[in-house]
Amino acid sequence: MCASHGSWVPMTGNHPRGGENPAFLPTPKPLETPAARNHRPPGRRPPLTTAPFRRTVPPRSPMTARPLLFLDIDGVLNPVLPTDGFTAHDILDFTVLLSLTHANWLRELSSTYELVWATTWEHEANRHIAPLLELPQLPVVEFTGYVPRPDDPKLPVLDLFSGRKWAPILRYAAGRPFAWVDDVMPERLVSRSRLRRDQLLLPIDPAYGLCREHVDRLLERPPRTRRLHRLRPRSARKPRADGSSVLNVPGGAATVRSPAAGRPEGT
Repeated sequence: MCASHGSWVPMTGNHPRGGENPAFLPTPKPLETPAARNHRPPGRRPPLTTAPFRRTVPPRSPMTARPLLFLDIDGVLNPVLPTDGFTAHDILDFTVLLSLTHANWLRELSSTYELVWATTWEHEANRHIAPLLELPQLPVVEFTGYVPRPDDPKLPVLDLFSGRKWAPILRYAAGRPFAWVDDVMPERLVSRSRLRRDQLLLPIDPAYGLCREHVDRLLERPPRTRRLHRLRPRSARKPRADGSSVLNVPGGAATVRSPAAGRPEGT
């Protein structure tokens, strides 16, 4: 408590006549002019009032990620009857024939696909094959010790050997579009893949291995995510007086189905 103007004034800063006591108001700081801001001493920065904006890149979803390319080695990169340009390498008591032309093709494919080893070499491919082809360490599909699951695709008995890689490949892809090049794959799966846009299966002749025509096919039309078809509502079909119906097609001619003839007629 202190005396001011002949009366007691509380120390809280409230004036007895209302408002605030000017004696307790903070002294306002002068506004900084643009000229003074430009002549601020070096090394002093005003405190940030908000946190700096940082853009985070979300992980790729199956809709935006590149398609996978599952690669085999024996019969694909290691042909039985190689042409000129192949070099023999002794790896793990095996003679492996590799070509730098294949290395250039794989680097070209890596701009469109995410390369994955799908070979019985498994992790040995990264230790011995990748350095010779000047490739980085690639992901590996593990076939050894794979435990079948109830939801694995069912294959006929005659395709169990040639299709032994199919279930692990599907499990690894997890719904992503992919291409698979191998010298051993069931013809039944190859035929079915021609009807799908998210799978591309290319059987390779083991005598000659991967050829340029296979690379061009992979780059020409890579697999894509399957398109979801939307059902046209019933309201889009308009009934006619004769009992037939007209389907409205935006930007095109309507098609009338005659109940008597049983075939479409152009209008």
